[in-house]
Amino acid sequence: MPTPHNQAEADRMRHSALRQRIMDGLWRPDAYRRMLDTVGIDRARAWGDQRIIDIGTPLLRSSAVRNASLYLRAPYFEHADDDDEADDTEPAAIINELLRRARWGPLMTGVLQQAIGLNDAALRYEVSLKDDGTPIVRFYPRSVSDLMGDPRYDDPSQPRKIYESVHYHGEEVWRVWDDVDRWCEEPDGTEIEGTRAPHGQGRCPWVLWHTTPNNRLWSPYVNAELVDLTLSLSVAETFKSHAFFEACWPQRYIVGAQPAGVGVDDLAADTARQTVTADPATVLLLEPTGEGQQPMVGQWNISCDPAKMADAVDRQQRRASLAIGAAGSDVYRASGETRSAYALEITRQNQRTQQVNLAPLCQPSDEWLAGAIALGINTQLNTDRMPIEGYRVRYRVLSPSMEEVQLVTTMLDAGLIDPEAARLMLDPFADPRTAPPPTADPPTDPDADTE
Repeated sequence: MPTPHNQAEADRMRHSALRQRIMDGLWRPDAYRRMLDTVGIDRARAWGDQRIIDIGTPLLRSSAVRNASLYLRAPYFEHADDDDEADDTEPAAIINELLRRARWGPLMTGVLQQAIGLNDAALRYEVSLKDDGTPIVRFYPRSVSDLMGDPRYDDPSQPRKIYESVHYHGEEVWRVWDDVDRWCEEPDGTEIEGTRAPHGQGRCPWVLWHTTPNNRLWSPYVNAELVDLTLSLSVAETFKSHAFFEACWPQRYIVGAQPAGVGVDDLAADTARQTVTADPATVLLLEPTGEGQQPMVGQWNISCDPAKMADAVDRQQRRASLAIGAAGSDVYRASGETRSAYALEITRQNQRTQQVNLAPLCQPSDEWLAGAIALGINTQLNTDRMPIEGYRVRYRVLSPSMEEVQLVTTMLDAGLIDPEAARLMLDPFADPRTAPPPTADPPTDPDADTE
């Protein structure tokens, strides 16, 4: 990683990199360092090296994956200049077709997971022309832990310049993007000669998505307690596993005798100690250490009750699960099994609620992307045919459950709500002025469209 420009950027990128490792499943060394801080080096050495760390509770990643429901059905764009009749030459239709071919909808589920896990997500777009002159769009997602940026003056949540960490001739340098050119810089800011070239996108070809209501480029430390809980749960689970083994083979002592066949582990190390392999599958031979002394062999009771330890860790997991909900993701409902901290299920209603909560946060970035692609098309074709502003994103809500349809139908039949309100209860993204009233026929499979 090239040297960041200042200490604040270095701290932000370091914390975002930790979140990224948790999202990628590469955080075992981080959990081991947390274990060293918690129990000390000597006790941790008795447990084992970092391979014994339990990383089966990635709370941060689980929260991000389960909450990223907004793009499970690909949205589409409309434009104020569009006619009522469908036309493939209209601006919104062109943008929708380019996004469909680039598989933008499925890609955005991963981008949204990044945005939830790291609070911000970055996506670079590239508009180019095929051999026949028709435009094509490609997308290149990148972790914000590898980026620096300067905000735009008119919209501080989007960049006017991005610094991207790349390898150039075997060295890590910054690749810089602004509204016109791209080039490479040394870590000290010196431009590398011969690397400057226009990118032809009309403006800085990066779009940022944010899941926190802050009008700025980065919000790295929001919900940092979720990262801390993820590391703490890993240490607790590791200690629980260690306690299980300790209960099966508790601490033993010998007075006046010694095991036959004692060896020395790590003879060249400062921590060398005598050991002998002994487990329930072997026979342990003892020999006296002196004459006239009666040897004694025994064992101490285990230091903890494994059942109580499991209950304590489960309570910690339940508290962490509540922290997920308190941190802006209301997608969990505890099941009737209270002994299991992860006996949780995602309900369709809560998924739809999460879609509604995320929509206003992602809408500005989605509409910014549509305008950016239109600007890229104009730049590539040297025309002003495509409008840059006026695009509106339309999200598609997940299908309602049987219970939701029945509730809305009952309220509608009782005259408690009008057809427009009923439609909005089942489809919060519908336009009440044009949407037809809902039908009473519920979907036959309430778990459809969860993939």
